[in-house]
Amino acid sequence: MQLVRLLLQFALGIALPYAVQRWDKGRLPEERRARAWNAATWGAAVWWYGPLSMIAWGWVTRRETGLVGAVRGAFGMVLGAVACLLVVLVSLGVDLAFAWAFGLPIDLGD
Repeated sequence: MQLVRLLLQFALGIALPYAVQRWDKGRLPEERRARAWNAATWGAAVWWYGPLSMIAWGWVTRRETGLVGAVRGAFGMVLGAVACLLVVLVSLGVDLAFAWAFGLPIDLGD
């Protein structure tokens, strides 16, 4: 059962950031959508960095040229960090619910 729990966390670490980024990409204006990652880069970022890819996603999709664009990009990174935290909290909640449902030990550290 521990292996199933590990695989669930692994899947959530990829699926949740992808779902949030796909939702965000769908609501972006065409100009910003064109600046988003291509499929290979997007897949690699979500695969390797999981929830942390949310921070880079915020920068890539919100940055523009000039000082105002850099501020917008920085704001996008802050939004990405908040989204990263929310994704991690949802993933943790699912893990705790899974552990509780199957009577597995819940280890939150020392």
